Amino acid sequence: MDKSRRIDRTESRFRVIAAIAVCCLAAAGEKKPMHPPLPAPSVTPTQGEAVIPPSPPQSAPRIIAPRLDEAPAPGKGRLDLIFSGNRRWCTFPDDRPIKPPEDPRKPVIPGHENEVTTFGYQFTAAAIERGAPDRPIMLFESPVFRTAQLMPAVKLGGLPGPHKVQIGPSMGSQPRSDRGRLFNSGATEVPRWDESDRCTTLPERFEFDLAPGTYDLYLAFDILGREGGWLHRTSDYLTDVAVEAGRTTLVNAVADMPGGPERRLSLDKASLLPAGESAGADGP
Repeated sequence: MDKSRRIDRTESRFRVIAAIAVCCLAAAGEKKPMHPPLPAPSVTPTQGEAVIPPSPPQSAPRIIAPRLDEAPAPGKGRLDLIFSGNRRWCTFPDDRPIKPPEDPRKPVIPGHENEVTTFGYQFTAAAIERGAPDRPIMLFESPVFRTAQLMPAVKLGGLPGPHKVQIGPSMGSQPRSDRGRLFNSGATEVPRWDESDRCTTLPERFEFDLAPGTYDLYLAFDILGREGGWLHRTSDYLTDVAVEAGRTTLVNAVADMPGGPERRLSLDKASLLPAGESAGADGP
């Protein structure tokens, strides 16, 4: 992937975050950000496939945040994002926010009840400066953690039989039946689910230097579909975050996965610290 395509993909996913935030603000009756709603790209739900047994669990990947000098850069303000909670986030073989309704006309094929639609995920932090909605700022972009890949069925021992796979949480969907297709040959590509990178841990803090101004902040875990499209899975936003030159703005956030499918990612509040005061190594 060349640089221009990567920039286009990043900006496209960021615009979706902004669009979701605007819609959430309107639904809650709050004041909208000054930038207008941005259209979200359409995502076609991936059809069901056979599931290959997961690989043995390995050590989970950790997201590493870059550290900055103790003082903000000249003319900039410091944005200090500090997370509480266990800072864990995990994905599932089928982690679509909304599953298509079942089709009662299609029979359930043994071994095809489970689906793999999550091929990877990525964590991002972004900002929009008030008055400059057309210049989104990608503050942080983690590596893409891959959780599945397509492989010819013949290389995986032919067509697999039934296997138990942990399916992701569903929002307002009906119980699923198979929406896959019968395989005609061993050359048919099927998704192989890989457990090793399905969970990650966020660092306790992120530091960013920004020009003075008022910002809307966005956090998101996005999931990668079979066709290469990105879909927001867990996200949150915080508006009216003030940044002043030479001062630190402390932003309190939560990333927590207490158990099961429950996941929390939130931006709670922002506080502009007095001049000369910083959050320090362990917070204020």
